[in-house]
Amino acid sequence: MLNERKLIIVGLAVLALLGGLAVIIAMAVVDDTQTLTISIVGVNDILLGDAAVSVSIAAIDTEYAETTTVTYATNAAQAQKITAELDSAYSSGIVLTVAASGSEGGGTNGSGTLSTGGTATAVDVITAISQTSGQRTITYTATADATVGAGTSEEKTVTFTLAQQ
Repeated sequence: MLNERKLIIVGLAVLALLGGLAVIIAMAVVDDTQTLTISIVGVNDILLGDAAVSVSIAAIDTEYAETTTVTYATNAAQAQKITAELDSAYSSGIVLTVAASGSEGGGTNGSGTLSTGGTATAVDVITAISQTSGQRTITYTATADATVGAGTSEEKTVTFTLAQQ
């Protein structure tokens, strides 16, 4: 009878142990973990309002202007700027300037000469842009002197770049 009691106790211990394992296994399925990573990607977006802008000059040494827009967004920690640059200069008798105006979003408006005397120069049109988005008006102003013949037409590409200041 003592052996039967020992066998029953051992049997109950095995059942209890198996039952405990069953609980542990069930708990492992109910409680699980995973690693979650949040990545903040850099946003530096720039969009021009028009695919092409044309300035027609009808009189010598008279300024003619056309406008477009530039929309921008950045979440960079450092101050950003938008720079305009021609792919090449206009003829030496043509002067082209660019200027930003408006106040939507952050930054400081700038202006300068993109092309004069046959030389192209990059111009910072908006500076001191912090983590923000905005839109500005961009005005191109062109003049030509008497050395540029009537019927002259030159097409250039201006690239706007949003980069760290």
